[in-house]
Amino acid sequence: MTSGIRIGSAAITTGGLLEDDMEQLIALLDKVIQYHNDEKMLEQVASDVNEMMAHRPLFVM
Repeated sequence: MTSGIRIGSAAITTGGLLEDDMEQLIALLDKVIQYHNDEKMLEQVASDVNEMMAHRPLFVM
């Protein structure tokens, strides 16, 4: 049996995130897991993600 979430670093770095962004990313994931039934919190997390990624291109060529 396994437990936990594995997030591939290749997908994260392709998105333009760096090591310094990992704490914020983990905090956002933690909120989604803890408050998965709280629509208002999920909307706030979505807003935070959009803000975090706004200056990063979706695909880097």
